[in-house]
Amino acid sequence: MDLGKLKWPILFLLLLAIFWFFTPSAANYFYNKHTQVEPGSDPALDKKHEAGLTFHGNFQMKTLRLKRAIQFLQAAVDRYPNGRNYWLNMSRLARCHERLGNYETTIEILETMLANNAKSIDDRVPPNSHLETRINKLREVHEIAPGRKW
Repeated sequence: MDLGKLKWPILFLLLLAIFWFFTPSAANYFYNKHTQVEPGSDPALDKKHEAGLTFHGNFQMKTLRLKRAIQFLQAAVDRYPNGRNYWLNMSRLARCHERLGNYETTIEILETMLANNAKSIDDRVPPNSHLETRINKLREVHEIAPGRKW
């Protein structure tokens, strides 16, 4: 059987699927897919949806769609406060807010991580010394006094 005639249509469909993954409609699809079920109904499904929100939030962050990444990561944090990726998502949220210039929010997230000793809970987050350094640098560079709200 000669598959020469099928090669180009299959290649075209594969490229089309890859390009679709980068579109806003794909992001909407995955966001809706992972937030349609209420948390707590099925632990296995919760684990899958938290991992999905984490994955797609990281993907959006790496493709520099920071506001969309915040939407995915914030949904994961709000829906699964005891989830496996909670502190990793908080760390990524802080990074997104910092890149967008929301320094007060970044400091609040980092202080929460520092107060809860996030590194002892999840090895994927920066150690407390790095969190303290980031907080101090943000306060110094952007002249934010401790406890000051914008």
